[in-house]
Amino acid sequence: YSLITTAARAVESINQRYDDFTDCLNNIETLDDVKEIFVYVIKKYREVVDRINTGKDKTDNAIACKIDQFMRENYCMPDISLSMLAEYVGKPEYHVSRFFKKIYGENFLDHLHKMRMEKAKELFDSGLMVHEVATKTGYISDITFRRVFKKYEGITPSEYKNILQE
Repeated sequence: YSLITTAARAVESINQRYDDFTDCLNNIETLDDVKEIFVYVIKKYREVVDRINTGKDKTDNAIACKIDQFMRENYCMPDISLSMLAEYVGKPEYHVSRFFKKIYGENFLDHLHKMRMEKAKELFDSGLMVHEVATKTGYISDITFRRVFKKYEGITPSEYKNILQE
């Protein structure tokens, strides 16, 4: 009985019609040997798992799109944070953090700094000064900007500008 109750809850959680589940149980009753029942149950189990995974893939895709949009629109905000992103996506922070690492292969902060550094290099190409680039890429302090630039690019912003001018 508890197996049937658990199965019924699983069916409800993926929004499958209860009539389908009842038909499945009726089919099991018509099978004669344990092997046939086992094969039938495994087949139905795989169908349920496939439905769950299909729904999960769609949800994951939607979350990834929202994360990407948020990052592109807000990377230059000095106070951007993982908690702001989690609120935007509508998921708990720990979930967004793990998901972020899964889709980008790096944590939120590393990805943010890399985005900012790419934009900073574009802005340097247009001739802006270091403090202007720092401000436009979300850094309140140009000292912090210089430190982060050196960490991710391997050279200082001034060295980068000198290379551009050569």
